[in-house]
Amino acid sequence: MRTQLLDLNYEAVGLELASVGDILIMAGSDPALDPLRQTNAVFKVDNTEFCGHLMTSSCQVIRERTRVPTGANLTVQHPDDKVSEYVQHLE
Repeated sequence: MRTQLLDLNYEAVGLELASVGDILIMAGSDPALDPLRQTNAVFKVDNTEFCGHLMTSSCQVIRERTRVPTGANLTVQHPDDKVSEYVQHLE
C-alpha cells in the first residue's frame, strides 16, 4: 500500500484537510462544513472527466466540476438519493 499524505489549508472555503492513505479528515466552522454534511460518500477517482456520463443519466448535479487546490471535484445525487462527491487529485 502506498501511503499518501495531505495537509492543506483551503482558505477559500474555510476548511482544513488532512489525509493519510484513504482516510480524509475535514475540519472547519459549522458554516464551512454545512455544504458537505449531505454527502454520503467521497470517491477518489483517476479523472473526473469520466463522470460526464453521470450528467446525462438520472443523476442530479449538486456541485458542478470545479477546480480545487488538490485537482478537481464534483458532487451528484444518485437516483437512490445518495449524494456522492468525486475527487481527482493531481499527482
